[in-house]
Amino acid sequence: MDAQTVREKVREGYGKIAGSGGSCCSPRRTCCDSTPVAPQDLAKHIGYSAEELAALPDGANLGLSCGNPNALAALQPGEVVLDLGAGGGFDVFIAGRKVGPAGRAIGVDMTPEMLAKARKNIATYRERSGLNNVEFRLGEIEHLPLPDASVDVVISNCVINLSPDKRGVWREIARVLKPGGRVAVSDLALLKPLPSALVESVEALVGCVAGAVLVSDTERMAKEAGLEDIVLKAKSAYMDGMVDWQDPLYQKIVGHLPAGAKPGDYITSLEITARKNSSNLASNAAPRRGGCCGQAVETQKTSHNNKPMKTAAAIGMIAAALGFSGVAAENNQSPPSSPAPQVAPAGGKVASAMSRAAEANEYLFVFFYEKDDDATRAARKTFDEAVKKITPAPQSLAVDRTAPAEIEFVAKFGVNRAPMPLVLAVAPIGAVTGGFKAADLTEERLRDAVASAGLQKCLKALQDRRLVLVCLQNGRTQANDAAMKGVNEFKADPQFGGMTEIVKVDPSDTKETKLLAQLKADPQARTATTAFLAPPGVLVAKLDGPTSKDALKAALQKAMASCAPGSGCCPAPKK
Repeated sequence: MDAQTVREKVREGYGKIAGSGGSCCSPRRTCCDSTPVAPQDLAKHIGYSAEELAALPDGANLGLSCGNPNALAALQPGEVVLDLGAGGGFDVFIAGRKVGPAGRAIGVDMTPEMLAKARKNIATYRERSGLNNVEFRLGEIEHLPLPDASVDVVISNCVINLSPDKRGVWREIARVLKPGGRVAVSDLALLKPLPSALVESVEALVGCVAGAVLVSDTERMAKEAGLEDIVLKAKSAYMDGMVDWQDPLYQKIVGHLPAGAKPGDYITSLEITARKNSSNLASNAAPRRGGCCGQAVETQKTSHNNKPMKTAAAIGMIAAALGFSGVAAENNQSPPSSPAPQVAPAGGKVASAMSRAAEANEYLFVFFYEKDDDATRAARKTFDEAVKKITPAPQSLAVDRTAPAEIEFVAKFGVNRAPMPLVLAVAPIGAVTGGFKAADLTEERLRDAVASAGLQKCLKALQDRRLVLVCLQNGRTQANDAAMKGVNEFKADPQFGGMTEIVKVDPSDTKETKLLAQLKADPQARTATTAFLAPPGVLVAKLDGPTSKDALKAALQKAMASCAPGSGCCPAPKK
């Protein structure tokens, strides 16, 4: 299954669990039929105390745990703790009591029904605990709706295995942790690969089995994200309990295993602890999607003058389009008191509009809002009038940011962290080429957000987290073939090919003036130039004349060496 299908299946499965009030492992008839074990008994089996469970709001414990990350985290009063995949609020409500009135517990979940269930229980939690220190946010754990370096502890309970982009989850964990912050995760992991029939099972996916990865892969991804002091401890008690209790899912798993094999031979509950380097202040100071890899990068010349030159690292427009530089803000609005709407069909208005715009080769302008008040209506009127004056005529639409069908687009492009209303410009190829507050909207700004073909391709690749080699050459530039030789060799290397995009641009094309300005490239240059970009919009190097795979590789390695751990820049090459 592709990533989109995985998310849809998981969201659908957990939406049913939230609606039924049961779990994959509860005595109620739900996604996994029935089993003798109740959520209360499961929680006690994996280490939660009777006192902790008794204090929970009704329905918060859905039996979705495979460990006790709260105990693992050893939470302290005053800490800010984040729970990935909070579900009905089980671990958040327990964490809230541990961190006390000076602390805060935040839960993130991508399923609207789960979020509604958790938010509904806040009032009961406040009444029983006397605390007002928990909140729940809608979002995907691969695109967390929190600012950089904002939490002391990240916990998660049997959720990361559900993600189709686990590497992205670990990067996000490192990003939101404060320097010195720690991780305490309970998850399911593999001791050896599963049989193919299980890997393709939707039921096993929702049951946290089919999406699990090897223990060694978990450790590698945490390291690649920049975390340190990583400790992994396999816990067989959970798996033994599922088998002893004759859980229906695990009985089906047995049916797919070789004769004589047990689920515990393949699957284990895994405790994961780690820490973010306390001396790493760079990632704390840098914006999430702004420049990294140092304040400046070298411009390499292979022509007569080989002296390194310094130039600005981040491409301004790319950073603005990706991170809404100067616009992004934490979504600290109060959670809605009413239940979240039912999940709409996959795709949503934005996805449908993008598809239509792509087919027509037209731009799309999206007006995101959250409140239908006078200010929003006035901004919408200005937006509609400005769009009408753009030529060629673009497409446009207005979208409620909180609509469940728009979760993935909202999270991917940071709309969940931006103040409302907000306007995005989306190119026909799917790249976001401009983003600004609707209050600052003018016809000129809207027109300026329409990017050239070359810039569109660069932005699209960067937003897909790919490296970009921009080849600036035409019939007048020298060393064209020699420049392309190194570019093509780099692209052909298995380490980099799948994550690299080549964009060819004629430097004399007046439509590409803005891109050349951002790259600080001379439109009248007589020698081919290769600009090397890395996500989120970093100019890694600029080479004049011939290139080589080794030179490009060295430039990337140098940039990666100065990346802040967990900053998400300069994706690591494949092994």
